[in-house]
Amino acid sequence: MCGFIGLADAVRPEARRSVQELRNAGIRHIVMLTGDNRGTADQIAAQTGVDETHAELLPADKVAAVETLVHRYGAVAMVGDGVNDAPAMARATLGIAMGAAGSDAAIEVADIALMSDDLSKLSWLIHHSTKTLRIVRAKYSAFARC
Repeated sequence: MCGFIGLADAVRPEARRSVQELRNAGIRHIVMLTGDNRGTADQIAAQTGVDETHAELLPADKVAAVETLVHRYGAVAMVGDGVNDAPAMARATLGIAMGAAGSDAAIEVADIALMSDDLSKLSWLIHHSTKTLRIVRAKYSAFARC
């Protein structure tokens, strides 16, 4: 008797919409860094609309990829939830930990910790922080004129 069982992670239903919302919020280039195999990574990227994929990465490889992206774009946000993401999050311009269930290491190095696994919170974060910065700049400008 012989048997075979195949398992695969399912892409979250909101993932494609969340990537589009990030683009609408002004994010020009979205990159996926993953330890998953190339075939799985390419399939997820195609389903979600991610621009660039780097697969089969160890934590040090993720750091090197973030360093390359920082060199290319100047500012890079790294979103992660695991121990393997923590070093790259620490190297990024902005580290964002996803979910209360994220690893302690990821939450510790993150600049921002979102306490849910809801990907749509990323575009909310961008809109909210942009609005906050506008208010701070306006208040500072008014204060500086006094």
